[in-house]
Amino acid sequence: MMTRKIYLFIPCLVEQIYPQTATATIEILQYLGYEIIIPPKQTCCGQPAYNSGYTKESVRMAEAWLQRFADAEYIVAPSGSCISMVRNHYGKLPLSPHYKEIFEKIRHNTYELTEFIWKYHQDSYFPGLFDASVTYHASCHLHREIGVGDIPIELLKKKTGLRFLPMREADRCCGFGGTFLLKFAELSNAMTQFKVTAISETKADYVCGADAGCLYTIDSALKKINSQTKTIHIAEILAAGLIE
Repeated sequence: MMTRKIYLFIPCLVEQIYPQTATATIEILQYLGYEIIIPPKQTCCGQPAYNSGYTKESVRMAEAWLQRFADAEYIVAPSGSCISMVRNHYGKLPLSPHYKEIFEKIRHNTYELTEFIWKYHQDSYFPGLFDASVTYHASCHLHREIGVGDIPIELLKKKTGLRFLPMREADRCCGFGGTFLLKFAELSNAMTQFKVTAISETKADYVCGADAGCLYTIDSALKKINSQTKTIHIAEILAAGLIE
């Protein structure tokens, strides 16, 4: 890896609901020695429209996204779901030749945060204490479409003070699924309740994940049962104590 510049893609839910996740991601990448470039006027990657079958709108949003990141050598985002959309689904869209060329240029250098850390900085140590018990939810796109597997767990286990508590069926869907949450509310709710039960069984202080949509869904369900378990993005755990 020659460049020390990273283009940061900030997903919609991170920007609107979890800005602290974006801040933590920046702190991690800067700690690893990178200059962070945040392209202005970033757009949604188009995943909600794509998953709902709106091809025309998906193409428009994908091309707008590609335009913003056309000059990037490396792109990193704290989201397996959005990165999977770019890497695995943009190629299925009827993009114009110009944007197909951009896509082919950047697709192999577009990474989810933990995936990037493990590939280029597997031996890195993230100083700072995180004195709490943590369980981990493996989000669907991160685990299945990108194939990150247990990388997030391995990174969590390296954090000083963190006590990792495994969850049964950690890779079972939390019920979010974007518009699935609205279109199939009853099924979605049943899936979320299973996930919340599995989390509660661990008695962890935190449930950690790498996708804001999952964390938002899980957090809402935990609050409904007055659970003491809090949700947190893995970037926030890794960044804890990096900057004093």
